[in-house]
Amino acid sequence: MSSEEDKSRIQDPERQIIEKWLDGLRGLGVGPATLEPYLWVSSVEVYVRDQTLSRQFYLDTLGFKLLFDSDESLEEGAHRLRETGQRWVAIAPMVSASHMFMGAALILTKPVKGSEQARRIGARIGISFLTEDIAAKYKEWSERGVHFEQAPTPVPWGIQGVFADLDGNRLDCRRAGLAVVFLPPVRGPALRGPSRFL
Repeated sequence: MSSEEDKSRIQDPERQIIEKWLDGLRGLGVGPATLEPYLWVSSVEVYVRDQTLSRQFYLDTLGFKLLFDSDESLEEGAHRLRETGQRWVAIAPMVSASHMFMGAALILTKPVKGSEQARRIGARIGISFLTEDIAAKYKEWSERGVHFEQAPTPVPWGIQGVFADLDGNRLDCRRAGLAVVFLPPVRGPALRGPSRFL
């Protein structure tokens, strides 16, 4: 790669945000070591009324990890987001001791009042979290004040509970019987392997 290409990569604000995001994932022990060509789901939006309170709930109550908050970042791309009045808060579940990738990051987004996205707050949002021990997760989160609309119950695809965040967004937590969890592409000394069957 030429020095001009290197310079343009360094000055590209979007690339800086992606690099910061990948640094966060690498801190969790997952994700590609370099920005080589790949394709995977990186994020899913969760619409919330207050990003700060929601961030606190997901980090302190559910035990997630902060990947990126544009209000705290010194990156050029984050500065541009703040100038527009936008804020990016990216979080992800902690990785288990086996370094198994636990899914895409959640972007806590505050939509414009009266918008279609704002009307989705409090709905079932179609996000499922897999855990190796749903009974333990149910007990842990219940003791921390998480409201479960449905306690873990046997379903055809495993055992599933439904819980709500601060805004009433309903999410699934399940222990799947026949699910396949794919490990992300890894380059370097980290874990390698096609998939892990639960």
